[in-house]
Amino acid sequence: MKRIAMLIAAMTMLLAVNISAEAKGKVGVVGGFTSSRMSLKDVSFKNASGFNAGVAFNQPLLLGFSIQPELIYNVKATSLQDVKANFNLGYVEVPVQVQWGIDVLNVARVYAFAEPFIGYAVSGKVNVDSMIGGGTRDIINNIKNKLEYGFGIGAGAMLIDHVQISFKYYWNLESSDLKDIVEEVKGKIGGASSFNGLVISAGIFF
Repeated sequence: MKRIAMLIAAMTMLLAVNISAEAKGKVGVVGGFTSSRMSLKDVSFKNASGFNAGVAFNQPLLLGFSIQPELIYNVKATSLQDVKANFNLGYVEVPVQVQWGIDVLNVARVYAFAEPFIGYAVSGKVNVDSMIGGGTRDIINNIKNKLEYGFGIGAGAMLIDHVQISFKYYWNLESSDLKDIVEEVKGKIGGASSFNGLVISAGIFF
C-alpha cells in the first residue's frame, strides 16, 4: 500500500515540474458506468454493474502529456453465477491519470492513459435470495481491510476542450476481503479475492 501511494506521489511531482505556464488546468465533474467481477478460486462470478461519480482536475503538460487526479465514489459489484447473490463495495478512490495524446483537427484531443489508484471502502452490501434470512445485508463492518489499491489503463478524448469521454480496464492488486462473506453463501472456498473490470465515464470541464 505504501509503495503504491509513494508511486502516485512521485509520478505527480515528476510530471508537475513540466507544467506549461501557458496551459491552464480545468476542474470537472465526472461520472459513469462500472462493470466488474471478482476473481476467487473455486467460485464462478459474473460481471455486475455499478457506477462512479466525482470531481477531477485536468492539467496539460509539455510534449503531449497531461495529468488528471480525481476524487470519486466508485461502486464495484460482482454476482455469483450459481447462487442468486450480488455483492457490492463502495470506495472513495483517488486515481491519478497520466495521459498522452494528440490534437485532432482542433476539435478533439485523443489520448491514452495509465492510472494508479488508492481507495477506502465506505459502504458494502450483499443481496441474497437463497440463503437463510435472504434479503439485503450491510457488510461494511465485516470488511476487515478497507484499503485498496490498483492500476488501470485506457483511452479517451477531450472534445471541444470541455467534454471528456474515456474507457478504462482496471485491476485491484489487493484482496477485496469478501472471502468470509462469500463462504456464508457458497460454503468453504480457498484463495483470495480481487476486483477487475471495465469503466466507461464522461465528464464536463470548466
